Amino acid sequence: MVEPLLEYVEQLLPRWLGCHDKTFTLERAHRTLSKPKPGQNRGVIIRFLKFQDREFVINTAKKLNIQHEGNKLLFVSDLSTETLRQRNEFNAVRQRFVEKGLYRGFQIHPCRMRVLHESKMQLFATPREAEEFYQKII
Repeated sequence: MVEPLLEYVEQLLPRWLGCHDKTFTLERAHRTLSKPKPGQNRGVIIRFLKFQDREFVINTAKKLNIQHEGNKLLFVSDLSTETLRQRNEFNAVRQRFVEKGLYRGFQIHPCRMRVLHESKMQLFATPREAEEFYQKII
């Protein structure tokens, strides 16, 4: 008999994260609807009961190279289409900041790009603001 995905993930999460004494309560776990491309695995969406558990898993997983049966596992936030669209608008200027080692991610709500320059965090609401700042500092 195949073990339900929810129970399977609840059992393995502590082992994957290296925190065997911690338990996570999940509301649900299911595979994504879209079929994967050949050679790729299908994603799984996990909904945590506690926001703190979700944040712990995402932040801990970022620091680890988690493998399961030879496959790399990634734990990321499920963002809305609008948030992804806003982030993608920053792609060109974000790459320039990455190359300089200044890029520090995004603030989710509102969607703003974060850059660390001279020990100060800079926030940009638009790609144009970010580009103007980049031109000033190079």
